[in-house]
Amino acid sequence: MIVQVDLKEVKLPDFLIVGAARSATTSLYYYLKTYDEIYMPLRKEPWFFSYVNKPPDYTSPGAYEVVHRLEDYIDLFKASRSDQIIGEASPSYLFTHGRTITNIKDVYGELYEKLKIIIILRNPVDRAYSHFMLHKRGYREPLDFEKAIAPETISVRLRDNWDIFYDYVGCGFYYAQVKAYLDEFPEVKVVLYDDLAGESGKVLRELCGFLGVDFRDDVKLGTYNKSGVPRIGFLNALINRSSILQSFLMAVIPQPVRMRMKHKVNKLNMKPVGMSPKQKDYLSSAFGKDIENLSGLLNRDLSNWLRT
Repeated sequence: MIVQVDLKEVKLPDFLIVGAARSATTSLYYYLKTYDEIYMPLRKEPWFFSYVNKPPDYTSPGAYEVVHRLEDYIDLFKASRSDQIIGEASPSYLFTHGRTITNIKDVYGELYEKLKIIIILRNPVDRAYSHFMLHKRGYREPLDFEKAIAPETISVRLRDNWDIFYDYVGCGFYYAQVKAYLDEFPEVKVVLYDDLAGESGKVLRELCGFLGVDFRDDVKLGTYNKSGVPRIGFLNALINRSSILQSFLMAVIPQPVRMRMKHKVNKLNMKPVGMSPKQKDYLSSAFGKDIENLSGLLNRDLSNWLRT
């Protein structure tokens, strides 16, 4: 949509995919990117509204660089056409809902209510483990899962300014996060990862209707960013660990091609590994009340999220 910023008219997103992380936000980003009527920027996850003018300067391994300057964020959408709707996907927006919503209002002004919000929620127990395994895949998690989800570990990491997504447990308390968006925005679409995995055609048709574009049954939802234990360690290191060879490949292979190759290799090379019953019981207990509250908020039966 066209928004007036500093007396200039600029193009900003008509919709945001705000999370949750590890809930198929990447798959949805690539799915919507195939639609000619939709413009999704080349850069996924700018995290702009989480950190407007305040870069986090994370100290964690492989620290993520966010887009924090408004002029750089505006540049992401300059190539969009006037007949396209604009969207972007930043899973940080759900976890940092307080400052994200404040920053959206500051940038959009009165137009913020026209912004459409898409939220995808995954069983928080599975989500936590998936995010842990993603960091393991990228050589960014030095601990085992039990130590990584321990309250004392999370507390120290937050104190030391680690990436917010190392708070594997905190990211899964969805009730307050979702309620904040439902309270502030007239148009919010909440999707369950379970439905997207089981009835993707139905869910994607609803999402297209929500965005006002014609559903196409010839476009399939792909699997991206698969985490797990690598079948071939060397191949995983080549794709996911920083090295001179990786830097060379990044320089000579165009970014869209590089990302497709990376996702394809990860999909083939990763095998799923589950958490222990003890860890699952711990997380189910931790999330129990929040899941109950969320169930009431969404008027959805989420009891299957607590079955171990």
